[in-house]
Amino acid sequence: MGKSLVYRLLVIFMCIGMISCQENEVVPMSNLEIQVNLPYEFNDLKITNMKLVLRNSTTGDVLENSLEYDKGVALVIPEGVYSATISADIDYQTKEMNGKNEYKSSKIRGVEESFSIKGEGDLKVIDLFIVPDKSNFVLSEIFFTGSRTPNGSRYGSDTFFEIYNNSDKVLYADGLCISESLFSTTKEENYTPNNMEEYVAVRTIYTVPGNGKDYPILPGETLLIADVAKNHLKDNSNSFDLTIADFEWFDDTDKDTDIPSIPNMIKTYSYSKAAWNLHNRGYRSYVLFRIDKPVNEFLAENKYDCKYDFQSKNGPIKLSATGYKVNNSNIIDAVSCSTPSNFKWLVMSSSLDMSFTHSGDSDDSRYGRSVRRKVSYTETDGRDVLLDTNNSAFDFIPTAVPTPGFIE
Repeated sequence: MGKSLVYRLLVIFMCIGMISCQENEVVPMSNLEIQVNLPYEFNDLKITNMKLVLRNSTTGDVLENSLEYDKGVALVIPEGVYSATISADIDYQTKEMNGKNEYKSSKIRGVEESFSIKGEGDLKVIDLFIVPDKSNFVLSEIFFTGSRTPNGSRYGSDTFFEIYNNSDKVLYADGLCISESLFSTTKEENYTPNNMEEYVAVRTIYTVPGNGKDYPILPGETLLIADVAKNHLKDNSNSFDLTIADFEWFDDTDKDTDIPSIPNMIKTYSYSKAAWNLHNRGYRSYVLFRIDKPVNEFLAENKYDCKYDFQSKNGPIKLSATGYKVNNSNIIDAVSCSTPSNFKWLVMSSSLDMSFTHSGDSDDSRYGRSVRRKVSYTETDGRDVLLDTNNSAFDFIPTAVPTPGFIE
């Protein structure tokens, strides 16, 4: 099925009720043909409950019509200025991952505002977009690779997370936690115990401070969390200015830098006594969540110890790993990362993320590039709504140009 799938709408009707005129006044009529365009490539697609809502901006008259997606609409309507909205339900198959097919149901929508119809009429192609299943915070961009200096040296202190309020209401960042997965997506081991349908095993937990309503994030605004929140351009012209960051994660060691003017995240847990450095090839995955009980209770109840057989050149070696369990029900957003050539498995339930995104392919093309979530559509008030189908290969632009603090 082509990426620009077009369904021609062919049902003809007369809209006498939409004519607003004085007695004996003749209102010119025009033809309006509508086509709709799907923005993404889908497999095994089914569209149901497609409906057109056409509003005359001058008279306020509204026409609603239920449609079959494979039939449609060509209208004969009074000349005027109109707005059109198309909505439908879609079911589709995602990319095959881990040997099984995943299916997804979503809402899809399209809007065309303030277009004029007169004379012989016009053809309108309305782009459809997926409506997110839920409106909450999402991880909009992750920059884990670091950059390169002009002389080719690796520069790694400019990594960051960007969190976006994808809803239409004020949300509070207080208590938001960011964690990195304990398991690597490039090394599949037989961890015991391991129940990904119940929890994600993590090796870091960094928490936004606050008492509940100290850090409001308006609809369509971002929360930027940096490793070191300074102007990195002073040291590396290939980097960027992160003094716009809202928080930084700081580890109290000699090898980390604290910027006093930027508040620190709370270090709830880390696997390392040294500074936390994101995996610069993207072999780990990330979750955004809140702890739903006092932190000391959470830490006492959710310690995760596992054993596994590490496959070395000389045969299996018995090893163990330690982290914490985060219940899937508490996770607000999840982003699986890996590389196309080295991917082995997903380290979380497919209900959280069905696939992975990447920056480069474990090669030098990764440096100075991020994974950035796509814009699904823009509301009439100018607010961008980001794509969130729990399928990172679908939702993210891989190997993207970083835009910290801004949505593109």
